[in-house]
Amino acid sequence: MLIKFFSRPYAVPAAAILFLFICYQLAFKKTLEAWQLHRQFQQQLSTAQGIGSTPALMIRKQRNLDRIVQHYRWDTTAYRSSIIEQISKLSATQGVGFPTLPQREPALQSDQLQVERVVLNGKFTDLLKTLHTMEQTSSLGVVRSVRLSSPDERTGKKGNSLEMSVYLMSVRK
Repeated sequence: MLIKFFSRPYAVPAAAILFLFICYQLAFKKTLEAWQLHRQFQQQLSTAQGIGSTPALMIRKQRNLDRIVQHYRWDTTAYRSSIIEQISKLSATQGVGFPTLPQREPALQSDQLQVERVVLNGKFTDLLKTLHTMEQTSSLGVVRSVRLSSPDERTGKKGNSLEMSVYLMSVRK
């Protein structure tokens, strides 16, 4: 039956046209619509001087930045006592020594940022666990940098104890 249908002179061009129409509906139609929509958006974007000039985007961006700053903003006296309390609890649970109080780093201070240096002593794995917990605790601020050193180099002692200096940064109120 199919052979009889294609033996007629008008059947092959009709089947080719039908095949092209099905292909257009399945693939090319959506691609062409997306291409036209892309061109339309590009024209709107070029007339609006870029996406950064849209007021709604700027408002959302400012709101998100305010939330981030508010998350790390602390009163300086409450922040310092909070650091001492939380790190002493953390060091007791992890088995890490907390020999000195946090010290402010004057070279890293600014009018809006406060950087505290916390020194911890212990084994390497315990120090890394403590560091990970400190990074997860949002009330301590952001861990700006970490320095691991061996106190044995300065004192001449032998042992597997390390000293870790953690620099915590917060935004002043």
